[in-house]
Amino acid sequence: EDTVNGIEIPANEQIVVGLTMRMGNVGSNTDGLIFSNAASYTYNRIDGDVTTQTPGGSSATSDMMVVEPDLTATKVASNATPGKAAGDPITGGDIIQYVVSINNGGSSTAYDVNVVDTLPSALSFYSSFVPTAVIDLTPVSGFVATPAGTPDGPLVWGRDNGDGSLDIPAGANLVLTYRAQVLESTATTFSNLVWIDWTSLDDASAFERTGDGCPTTASPDDYCYGPV
Repeated sequence: EDTVNGIEIPANEQIVVGLTMRMGNVGSNTDGLIFSNAASYTYNRIDGDVTTQTPGGSSATSDMMVVEPDLTATKVASNATPGKAAGDPITGGDIIQYVVSINNGGSSTAYDVNVVDTLPSALSFYSSFVPTAVIDLTPVSGFVATPAGTPDGPLVWGRDNGDGSLDIPAGANLVLTYRAQVLESTATTFSNLVWIDWTSLDDASAFERTGDGCPTTASPDDYCYGPV
């Protein structure tokens, strides 16, 4: 009320001061960090006389802990060409099924997960198969199955495809399944690489921790995993 002389509290009354804090996106705020927030006050026994200043009460919150998501992934390829077995050798025209399993081993939800598959020149997205996404065996509601970047890639599912449905709770597992077709090629081997990034808050926020620029990131915005 008075930024020079402070707040006046009449006898038998009280004042309640409410503060809203936001955790800073700084490198020292990492998973498992324990912290508390303390407050104290003083008051004058005579108005405007600092020589009568007297310590008042103090209090601190109980300990709080910083939590973070932490994603890792594995990827399995199999031959999905009709009439062939999963383990059959690959030849031109064959269809490869990729299953990417993304596990959140952290202590909070990984929001707005983004999956980017960089197809080699020997592969093209196989649109006759509709990609699927399930979290702990439950289909993801609202999942946008058709990726950006078809047919030659990079194929993008999730946030950069306008899809915010890929939120993975702590301890949960997201499985993304899709297919690519082998083009006629002189290549004897090829690599198909996937990168994953995510955020600390749901939807876009200037204050969240991200994996922007994945695979090239800068701390503390290092929510990026790969290549798988």
